Amino acid sequence: MKIQSRAFLALLCGLFLCGVVQAQITGVTAGTDLTGGGTSGNVTLNLDTTKVPRLATANAFNGNQSVKGNITATGTISGSEFLIGSNLFGFGSVTTGNAFLGFSGNTAVTGTNNTGIGYDALIANTNGGGNVAIGSYALHANQTGPVNTAVGAYALYYNLGGENTALGEQALIQNTFGTDNTAAGYESLANNVSGSNNVGFGEYTLFYNTTGNLNTAVGEQSGIGIAGSSSSNTFLGYNASNTVNPITNSTAIGAGALVGENNALILGATGKNAVAVGIGTSTPYPDYALDVETVNSNGVINGGVVVNANGGNLYLGMTNTVHKFRVDTNGVVYADGGFVASGADFAESVSVRGVAAGHV
Repeated sequence: MKIQSRAFLALLCGLFLCGVVQAQITGVTAGTDLTGGGTSGNVTLNLDTTKVPRLATANAFNGNQSVKGNITATGTISGSEFLIGSNLFGFGSVTTGNAFLGFSGNTAVTGTNNTGIGYDALIANTNGGGNVAIGSYALHANQTGPVNTAVGAYALYYNLGGENTALGEQALIQNTFGTDNTAAGYESLANNVSGSNNVGFGEYTLFYNTTGNLNTAVGEQSGIGIAGSSSSNTFLGYNASNTVNPITNSTAIGAGALVGENNALILGATGKNAVAVGIGTSTPYPDYALDVETVNSNGVINGGVVVNANGGNLYLGMTNTVHKFRVDTNGVVYADGGFVASGADFAESVSVRGVAAGHV
């Protein structure tokens, strides 16, 4: 019985070995992302480098890629758009001259040579060209307005006009159709809507101007009283402004100087803040409203007129620092040299060759 079992096992082993020999490999086929293979001899399988990149060589990725972790680059990173999350952070075009950074601008813009830096800066721009917006919401609503410059948050926020310059937060924020305005300072020309050719330098300059044109204000709060259609006015100095509207072609110079009528020039403030005005001198007499001094080549005063009702005189005249003539507040005239009843005509003081003075 044992002999028969051993013979049976030997038979089974023989049959198994024959089956293994008969089941030998007849070919190798390259699978996904591989190349090579064959049906005889030594065969080789290789990576298909058009599908599987090699890190030591240049690669081209056509699909969307996701990298978890940090990326460090020692060469140049190129592309037309850069997103943070799903938001467009930076993009531009060398051909159009447009450059946008920090979630500014939009990809539908057709205008050229625009620069936007800051959240929503130039976000609505379409075919406006030559604009520069730096700061959150700068030139936010601008669509077709050309050649505007806005630096500061909300500067020229509602602008639709052209050739405006705003430097400072909310400068020219309400401007819509006004053109050729220049505002420098926090909320300078902040309420201007359609006024044009206005210039404001300093915080709150021309703050309430809406439709007025050709106004100029320099100094904090200068021209702050301008409203409505007041135009062609000039203000220089802290809080130099006007007292009535509309007002035209008027000027106030000096801190607190106020002008209240058309075609007028005001120098200095009023009341205790009134100033002494000097012409020909850097140190006008403090008790005179007007000190006019003419100086000869030796630096000596040889003439002058001063006006000061509060000092007891209406008019004063002097020569070489010596008072020679005055009219007091009662109208009494004093003259060191006496009075001459004739010769008041200018011709009396002029002589022509061969002709006596006063006979021209």
